[in-house]
Amino acid sequence: IHIKQAGSTEWVKSESFPGIPSGAYVQGIWPSKHDKNRVYAAFNHHKYGDFKPYLLKSTDGGKSWTSIQSNLPERGTVYAFAEDHKNANLLFTGTEFGLFTSWDSGKEWNALKSGLPTVAIKDIEIQERENDLVLATFGRGFYILDDYSPLRELENFTKSEAKIFSVKTAKLFNPSKPLGYGGAGFQGAGFYLAPNPEIGVQFTYYIPEVSKSLKDLRKEKEKKDFESGVVIAYPTSAELQKEDLEIEPYHQLIITDKNSQEVIRLNKPQSKGLKQWLWDGRYPSKEGVSNYNGKTANRSTSFVSEGEYFAQLYAVDRMGTKAIGAKQSFKIEYLKGGQLPSKDLKNLDQFQRKADEAVAKLSAIEERKNRLSKELKHMRANASLLINMPEASMEKISDLEFKIDNIEIKLYGNSRLQKLEFETVPGLMDRMGSITWNSYYNSSDPTAMQIDNLKIVQEEMPKLANELNETEEEARKLYMQLINSGMPELDGSLEQR
Repeated sequence: IHIKQAGSTEWVKSESFPGIPSGAYVQGIWPSKHDKNRVYAAFNHHKYGDFKPYLLKSTDGGKSWTSIQSNLPERGTVYAFAEDHKNANLLFTGTEFGLFTSWDSGKEWNALKSGLPTVAIKDIEIQERENDLVLATFGRGFYILDDYSPLRELENFTKSEAKIFSVKTAKLFNPSKPLGYGGAGFQGAGFYLAPNPEIGVQFTYYIPEVSKSLKDLRKEKEKKDFESGVVIAYPTSAELQKEDLEIEPYHQLIITDKNSQEVIRLNKPQSKGLKQWLWDGRYPSKEGVSNYNGKTANRSTSFVSEGEYFAQLYAVDRMGTKAIGAKQSFKIEYLKGGQLPSKDLKNLDQFQRKADEAVAKLSAIEERKNRLSKELKHMRANASLLINMPEASMEKISDLEFKIDNIEIKLYGNSRLQKLEFETVPGLMDRMGSITWNSYYNSSDPTAMQIDNLKIVQEEMPKLANELNETEEEARKLYMQLINSGMPELDGSLEQR
C-alpha cells in the first residue's frame, strides 16, 4: 500500500501488515467517509491456497493497522467493503460466502442472508439518497437491499427487547404500465425486467419471543417430565378441546393519524426475529375483508392523505392484546410528477371515500341477492317433491325468480341483449367499477362521468334495496307456507328475516 500525505510529494510504501502473509496482494482500499485518518484494506492470499479473510483498519492514516476480520468465515476471502455514510460503526463486507455486516466497527460480524444466496460478493455500493445497499455477485447477478437504515439502530440494540425501528418517509404513487398489465406486460419471458420495491410504508421490527400456545406449553411440560422420569399423563378431552379452539397467536399493526383516529389494522401470524411488514398506504375498504388462498386481508381502496401517522405493534393471543415496543411516527408523501395531478387533493379524497361507502352498500345488496337466489333454487328443488304441494307454489317461485332476474339486470346490465350485441344501459356494478378502478389507482381529479356515475348509483341504490326487501318478504311468506305444508326446513335464514 502506497501512502502520500497531504502537502507532500513523496509516496511511502507499506508492505508489512499484522497477520497478513507476505505473498498476499491488496484486494482493495476504502477510505472512511467520516474520518480522513481512517482507512480499511482487504488482502487476498488465495493463490497460495489460503482462503482466510484478511480485513484491516487503520485510524492514523495507514501508519499502523489492526485486524477487524473477527468472526468472519474462516475460508471466506474478503472481496468488497463499504462503510455506512451516516454511522461510522456500521460496516459491510462481501466475502466468498456472502454478505456480512457489523454495527460495532468490526468487533462482531453478522450474516445478511434473507433472499441472498451463499455466493461470492465482488462489489458493494451504497445509494446514499435511498439508503440502498447494492451488491454485485460472482455469477448470480445484482442484488439490492432496499433501505437498510434500520441497521443503524442495532448498535445500541438489546436482543431481549421488542422494537419497531425508525420508519422511512413513504413516497406513494400509482405506477404506470407502459408495457401493459404491469411488469414486462406482453414482452415474454425473454424480456428482462427486475421488480421494483413494493409501493407503501415499510416497517422493520424485532420480536425476541412469540406467544406459546396451550399445545406448545403442554409439549414443553411433557418433555421435562420425560427427562425427569415422570410418567406423562395423557391430556383430557377438555384440554384437547381448548387446544383445538385456541386462536392462533398473531401480531397486529394499528396505524393512526395525527388526531389519534385509527386508519387501518393489519394482521399476520406471530414470528420472532428481525421482520418487515409492508402497508400499501391505502385505506381499507368498507366492503369488508377478502379471503384469498386462505389469507384474510383488507381490500384496498385509495391512498391515505399526506401527513404524519403513527404505528403501534401488538401481540394478540389467548391472554389478550399486549403492546409491543414504543409507538413509531412516520410521514407519508405523494411522489409528484403525474401527468394530470389533482388540483384539489382534499376533494379527491372525499370523492374516493364516498365511492368506497357506495361500493360497500352496493356489495351488501349484491350479497343479499345472491343468497336469496340460492335459497329459491333450494326451495324449488324441495317443493317439486313435496306431497300435496299447493299448485300455486311453483308459479310463485318462478315469479320470485323473475324479480331476482330484474334486480340482476339493474346490478349488471342486460346480458341477454349484450350477447346479441345490442346497446344496453350500464348496471350499477358497472358504473361503480368505472368509478373505483379509474379513481383509486390514479391521482387525477374525478371526471364528470365518474361524478355522474356516483350520483346515479347513490340515487338508484335505495330503490333497488327496497325492491329486494319486498322480494325477500314475499319469499319468506312462501317459505313458511311450504314449511307448514310439510316441506323440509332449509338453513333457516329466510325464516329469520
